[in-house]
Amino acid sequence: MHSGRIAMVPTYAAAALREQLEAHDPTTLQDLAPLLSALRHESAVELLEALSKHRDASVARAGLTALAENGTPEAALALGRHYQTGNKQTRKSIILLLANVDQVASLETLSRIAQMRDLFNRRLDERIMAVQALGRLGNERAEPTLNVVASTRGIFRRRAAARLRHAASRALARLHGDTDTYTVEQRPTRQG
Repeated sequence: MHSGRIAMVPTYAAAALREQLEAHDPTTLQDLAPLLSALRHESAVELLEALSKHRDASVARAGLTALAENGTPEAALALGRHYQTGNKQTRKSIILLLANVDQVASLETLSRIAQMRDLFNRRLDERIMAVQALGRLGNERAEPTLNVVASTRGIFRRRAAARLRHAASRALARLHGDTDTYTVEQRPTRQG
C-alpha cells in the first residue's frame, strides 16, 4: 500500500524543485543540481537538462555535472543531446563527463563522437578525447568502435589521422589490460 506512494516521491520532489527553477538566484539553482541528480528519476533529468542550458555559466556547469552524476541512461542521452548544441568548451566538458558514466547511452555517444565525419579535422581533439574516454571506461563494448577508428585513414590531413589512430590503438591496449603503456595523448612537437 505504501510502496505506490513511495514510488511517487521522486515525481513530487521534482515538481517541488521545478518551482525553484523559476528563481533567478544562481546560487539556489546551483544548490538544486545535486538534489535533482540524487533523485535518479526521469522528471529530474528533464530539470537538470534545463539547468544545463541556463544562461548563467556556473548554473549550466552545475547542471551538466549533475547530469553526469545522475548516471541514468536518460541523463547520458541528455548529455549527448547537449553535446550537439554546445560550444567547443562545453563539448569537451561533456566528453569528460561521459567518460565517468558507464552506461550504454554514454558508450553510444562517445562512439558517435569518435567516429564522426570530420573531413578537415576541426573536431580532432574532441574525437581523440572520446577515443581516450572509451579506453578509460574499460568496457568491451567499446572495442568495435576503437577498431574502426584505429584503422581509419585520413584523406587530407594525414598526420591528424595518425594521431587519432594512435589514440585508438592505445585505448585498445588499455581495454585489454595494458595500462602501463597507456597515457593521455599529447600533441607531437615539430622537429627543427
